[in-house]
Amino acid sequence: MIVRTLVALGLAVSACPALADTTAVYSIGDGDFAMTMTVEIADNGDVRSQMSGPIVEKMPKRVAIYSITRGGEDFMINETPDGVSVFRMSDAMTVMAEGWAKAREQTGAPEDEADVPDLALVARGEQTVNGRSGTAYYLRSEKKKTEPVLVISRDPALAQLGRTMARQFGRSMVGMQSMGVSAKPDDSMLKALNEGAPLLFGGMARLQTVRHDPVSAARFVLPAEPKTLDEVRTLMTRKPPAR
Repeated sequence: MIVRTLVALGLAVSACPALADTTAVYSIGDGDFAMTMTVEIADNGDVRSQMSGPIVEKMPKRVAIYSITRGGEDFMINETPDGVSVFRMSDAMTVMAEGWAKAREQTGAPEDEADVPDLALVARGEQTVNGRSGTAYYLRSEKKKTEPVLVISRDPALAQLGRTMARQFGRSMVGMQSMGVSAKPDDSMLKALNEGAPLLFGGMARLQTVRHDPVSAARFVLPAEPKTLDEVRTLMTRKPPAR
């Protein structure tokens, strides 16, 4: 479960230029934990990704509402006690890495974890997800019959979405490594993501719909000026108010 969650978390939003806009909707989980992720991609490479659903609405303040990629730079838009704020993803990663390093220093934890999960994937046939078929990839370390971690479609109509998800995964895994997370990117996983668009990823997020209607440029406008690194550090390390 931990490995599958890391794979899912590794998938964020960003894209290369293409010929048409794309809006893709993924469903994640079910029941009380059901969420929807909507990924909007402009033909100039700008991207907006937003989670929705009852469980998202119950999350506390200071949790990211959505993310935007503009000019190749990733931003998180958060709701904080002081209102809506914009963080550069790179600054947020820096602050989290600082916190991780401080925690390890205080606990005396080693720099490298000995037990590194095996994230290598192997292709095992085809699988259909909501009417679309693709190559199914499973964790090499899982010997028994399980759900695939990834199902990759090579449909040209999904190429823009595929480039977006592959770039996001690569950036996120590098950021997680900088924070000291022991899971390491595996060439087989990155290669699979670079071969097409995920119909299923992390064993939990399933592609529901894709359309290529124009997406308004207003969807990619930052709602405020990005915070400085010092401001991000202050907001992210602030202790919650006592109850």
